[in-house]
Amino acid sequence: MIDDLWLIKLKIDIKSRNPDMLLEEYIKTTKDELLSYTTEFKKGQILYRGRLGYKSYGEETEEGNLKFKYPFFGKDIKNPPCHLSEAARFNRDGFSYLYLSSDEKTCIAELRLKIGSVCSIAEFRQKKDLKLLNLDNNKTLKEFLITPVCDENRYQYKFTRFISDLIKEIGIDGIAYDSVQSNGKCFVIFDDQNFELIPYSEKMFLAKRVEYKFEEVLPEFVGDNRYNELLDSSDRDLEYIANNPHYKKA
Repeated sequence: MIDDLWLIKLKIDIKSRNPDMLLEEYIKTTKDELLSYTTEFKKGQILYRGRLGYKSYGEETEEGNLKFKYPFFGKDIKNPPCHLSEAARFNRDGFSYLYLSSDEKTCIAELRLKIGSVCSIAEFRQKKDLKLLNLDNNKTLKEFLITPVCDENRYQYKFTRFISDLIKEIGIDGIAYDSVQSNGKCFVIFDDQNFELIPYSEKMFLAKRVEYKFEEVLPEFVGDNRYNELLDSSDRDLEYIANNPHYKKA
């Protein structure tokens, strides 16, 4: 059963064994359950892909700006070729997957477009019925696979990429999940040939304002009898106090 204990075991296995050697073992034990979490997506669906920036033509002169700006189009708005593809949440180096969004707003949010910056977005049409793993069907997978990862914790991607490899090897076409940046849906499609770029659908968008949703995070020792000591402690004292739950000042 894919639950928190399963995830703990997976992390231990990947830390101690070659992931490629583990894949077949996990396919045998999780294939049926993963297939039960899939949802069929019918052909014809329109999704969106974005890329930071745009193209330009012409040169700026003292008399005026002769540069013409236009969105990335054709192969430049599609997923990168394999030899240029870098590792991400769901794909390894050299594997190029198609990352898509349900709407333009979600697409822009996923790009993390900065104020004053411009991005290019195009529409992609689904060419055939696809079977996607719907993360809404398993809480453990959903929370783990889409939790934002900061630069210091990018090692977590070794686990998300293994799970992605597992899903792909079972014969599932991709993954559908909620965006953590917006209210829409995101999709990762393993085979980009399952979608086609809609010609002349390319657009440019300028970010004018960014909104944040946040909550206060209290120090872990608030309400603890060690809290006041921590406020006045040195780094060495801090480490000692944090690791000794029964610490009391002499």
